[in-house]
Amino acid sequence: MDNLMEGSAERNWEKHTRDFAARIREQLTEAELLRQCKAYQASHGHFADRELMGIVRHPDYVSVYWKQRMTKVPGEYLAVLSLAEIDEIVQVIRCYVDLWEPRR
Repeated sequence: MDNLMEGSAERNWEKHTRDFAARIREQLTEAELLRQCKAYQASHGHFADRELMGIVRHPDYVSVYWKQRMTKVPGEYLAVLSLAEIDEIVQVIRCYVDLWEPRR
């Protein structure tokens, strides 16, 4: 997760997607990553500390859950990283930080 977060903060697609499964890497284009980074950095700032909440094991993958904090806004957000073994290599099959905010 550190590598993903650093790549996102740096707006570095290669670093961010380095451990992605091929299917996921193809879905997240460099242009789309840059768009997402600009949007969340403008509204929420950068990723700050995070606290491990737990791991959920499925027969085909595991998901790791954290409380994620941001630099511009208070509170905690959900960060998720799902991993699966593909061709004997552990790869990212899903990752996100849920920065949803209710309309006020």
